[in-house]
Amino acid sequence: MNIPYFKGCTWKDLSREERFYCFILYQHAILQEPREFAKFIRDKATWKEETTDYKNKTAIALDPSIDWEIGVEVCFYRDYRWHHGESVRDSDFSPKRTFDLCLFSPETIVIIEAKVAQDFDGEQIETFKDDRWKIPNLIKELDRTASTNVQTPKVLLVALASSKYVEPSLKRVNSALKDFDGSLTWQDVSTEYTDDPLFKQADELYDSKKMPALRKLT
Repeated sequence: MNIPYFKGCTWKDLSREERFYCFILYQHAILQEPREFAKFIRDKATWKEETTDYKNKTAIALDPSIDWEIGVEVCFYRDYRWHHGESVRDSDFSPKRTFDLCLFSPETIVIIEAKVAQDFDGEQIETFKDDRWKIPNLIKELDRTASTNVQTPKVLLVALASSKYVEPSLKRVNSALKDFDGSLTWQDVSTEYTDDPLFKQADELYDSKKMPALRKLT
């Protein structure tokens, strides 16, 4: 189909929206198998080394031999409360807080926050950091209400962005990525899912200085 004002492109050639690329990644991850996706995140992400054995702890937390589920555009607070008969409107949780991608296991929740053409900003990251304690607290609160005994999972935050942004940022002391537990690039994703050129495109879209003319990306 030829859309004249796209000048030979399709919308997927033009899109710079991270949610678009996250949905594509979600489709691949579901087809691959959630456990394999958890292994990919464990092995390919660059993890913070706050303690000498932090990486080993993370490897255990992302054990691919246990059950995993994947979610995309996860509105956790709203839907988890609703599932327990509670409205998010009667709480301090934002009904709009949404995770780009999420991995769930009995032991661990991995929240993946993605960017394509942009940086992470400070206000967003403060919200992300709050999820580390808000999610376990919510699970504990609703678990007591339901009179069950559910293990409270550990929450890990992973940044997903262009290698053009992530790699230089990891070298800076005051990088925005310091508040994440791990970071991953679209180039890493492209290497894992070599049959889909969209992930290479996502990695190349980041450029803080240029605004390219309408053109087909190759």
